[in-house]
Amino acid sequence: MYNKRTTKTKGTKTVRYKGKVYRPPSEAYSLIVQVTYGCSHNRCAFCDMYDDKHFAMRPMEEIREDFETARRLYRRVERVFLADGDALMRRTGDLVEILGLVYGLFPECERVTCYASPTSIQIKSEEELRLLREKGLVLHRPYVGRYACSMEMQGMSLSLMKLDDELKRLLDAPADSPFFKQF
Repeated sequence: MYNKRTTKTKGTKTVRYKGKVYRPPSEAYSLIVQVTYGCSHNRCAFCDMYDDKHFAMRPMEEIREDFETARRLYRRVERVFLADGDALMRRTGDLVEILGLVYGLFPECERVTCYASPTSIQIKSEEELRLLREKGLVLHRPYVGRYACSMEMQGMSLSLMKLDDELKRLLDAPADSPFFKQF
């Protein structure tokens, strides 16, 4: 992980992973910490990404330890990806604690992202979504529908980030491509 967004210092301990870990191409230089194992649905005919494990919540103590280890290992972490296939299935209180850990240990962090299923978003109450928003997770523009990413992979991704005025302007800009139009 030697790059401008996540820079490693000397050390032998590493963040622990169970099974294969997947991340979107945009998270290539992110610190990746599993907060769940597998995918909560894990029955899609088109996807075999998490066939090697059953969905489970990772113990909070292990998550804390991995973030603390990462703080000792990396001088700078600007992006964090909460893995596995459905991190948003965690209790809202856990997510608030995890976000507090991330921004507390890595004040330079600019973005925290994760995969999420439609179900995990739908089961959150308005109060829970409001709380996540108060903690700095604002969904500026939701996109729901059929889209293709660079790998033309089916599924869903939810990106949460600190949004400044310039990023809002760019996100709101007109776009016209085979899989996405915005006017």
